[in-house]
Amino acid sequence: MMNVYRDDEVAHHLAATAAGMHSLVLGETQILGQVRKALEHALAAATAGSELRRLFECAIAAGRRVRSGTAIGRGAASVPYASVELARRRLGTLDQSTALLIGTGDMAQLAAKQLVKRGAKQLLVLGRAPAQARRIAECYGAHAITHAELDQALARSDFVITATSAPRPILTRDQLQRALARRSADSLPLLLIDLSVPRDVDPTASKLPGVEVHTIDDLRGDVARALIKRRAELPEAHAIVRSEVGRFTAWLNRRDAASVWDCSCQPARPSSAPGLPAR
Repeated sequence: MMNVYRDDEVAHHLAATAAGMHSLVLGETQILGQVRKALEHALAAATAGSELRRLFECAIAAGRRVRSGTAIGRGAASVPYASVELARRRLGTLDQSTALLIGTGDMAQLAAKQLVKRGAKQLLVLGRAPAQARRIAECYGAHAITHAELDQALARSDFVITATSAPRPILTRDQLQRALARRSADSLPLLLIDLSVPRDVDPTASKLPGVEVHTIDDLRGDVARALIKRRAELPEAHAIVRSEVGRFTAWLNRRDAASVWDCSCQPARPSSAPGLPAR
């Protein structure tokens, strides 16, 4: 079913979209950049007139004000975001960390994006299909590894995020024990964040000394609380959007009024009938 918007609804919908208020994850930030990029492309192609340009500028201004003036984008409101935030809290910072990402699906790619955004020093990617792992690694400036390199990668990583569709655990207790034996004695516990259902990490691995395991169930509470806080910001966000749309509407009305005035002030052109001179 297609939604049709008219008059002020158009500006309001675009502005709210730019502010992340219609996103699958409430308050997500990327949509604002996408709206800005769409305007840049339209201007470069000379397909945006003054009205369309002003409309998009209104939406971008609304998005910026909502981002800076409310908390609608704060908190871990998605599982991949929450997993990276958990790693950051445990390590203090990610700028000196090595992260191992196991999986190449949507969840894993969202986690990769957050890891890069948060400044992880090195990102290793392992996938069932090597070509897909290489593609994701190239996209995010990471390094693709093979299954033969997994033991070594576990030993050198500060934390691991797994997000696969494997039917059984891919990180076994024995494998993790081997990795722990190769880590330095003063290393922090190996943080394992399992976003998969069924689990990627052997349930008995949580009993190993030197390992800290978190599952998707541990993160859902953080996500739910963050979304509640974000929804509480919606009234203020809507007020900001209405304010910016009001500015756009006032500009549009002034423009239309000026256009009508210009037309009414033009002198009437004399008419002439065929065969008769014009007066």
